[in-house]
Amino acid sequence: MDEKRCPYCGGVVKDDFCSHCGAAVAPDQQLDPDQAPELPPVETPPGGWGYEEKVPWERMDELGFWSALAETVKEILATPEDFFSRLSPSGGYGGPLLYGLLLGVAGVIVSQVWSIIGSAIGFGAMGMLGSQFGEVAAQQAGIIMQAIIGIMISLILVPVMLFISSGVIHLMLMILGGANEDYEATFRCVAFAQTAQLAQIIPVVGGLIAAIWTIVLEVKALANIHDISAGKALLAILLPGIVCCVIIGGFVAIFGIGMMGALGSMGGGMGGF
Repeated sequence: MDEKRCPYCGGVVKDDFCSHCGAAVAPDQQLDPDQAPELPPVETPPGGWGYEEKVPWERMDELGFWSALAETVKEILATPEDFFSRLSPSGGYGGPLLYGLLLGVAGVIVSQVWSIIGSAIGFGAMGMLGSQFGEVAAQQAGIIMQAIIGIMISLILVPVMLFISSGVIHLMLMILGGANEDYEATFRCVAFAQTAQLAQIIPVVGGLIAAIWTIVLEVKALANIHDISAGKALLAILLPGIVCCVIIGGFVAIFGIGMMGALGSMGGGMGGF
């Protein structure tokens, strides 16, 4: 049976109702396709349709703070590709900054706790908890105070480093021709990649794992947001470190050559005696 069309808009009629405009159309009013008016073009309203799926952190008003935080962490841990494919390149700095601060400071807190526990275990292993309890307690109190100061400093240092590292990475993307979005997009990538700081919960190697994992998440985020290859994203992240190593290596080589020349001159001078 041939489909019938609405006489008002040209939409397909199903069960005597137009699927396009919703009008009720009696059977004797339904038209054949070649008799129906042409459907008007569908225009996207300003600002989009408004039903694109947002990442949980940007649905905080709907989910609540703690649920949005938990869902965001869960998605980045389980399906980072899907998360960063839905992350908007714009939307403000405040939300990503708060998320990056929370996860970054959480990593610092966990690492400091492990430092305190490690020092206590070390004192116990040296057998100092008995005869020198007062001295050990004083040293442990000093370590705890240093940890508290470190956490307080991180409240300022983490946001500063987020902005600086984002700026450096974005500059590298511009040099490599991969900055297809603005600085805000790069900042959002770096901020949400701070989820990797949760790896600090692993004793001893947690810091190293967090550093490597951060790079992995940043690569995934930058590749999706800027629509570039993972290789170019990785190069943008590592290039500053490579340049620094080359510069330092150059200075060390120049210093070494100078020292060898000086020692050679001294040796030659001493040989004349």
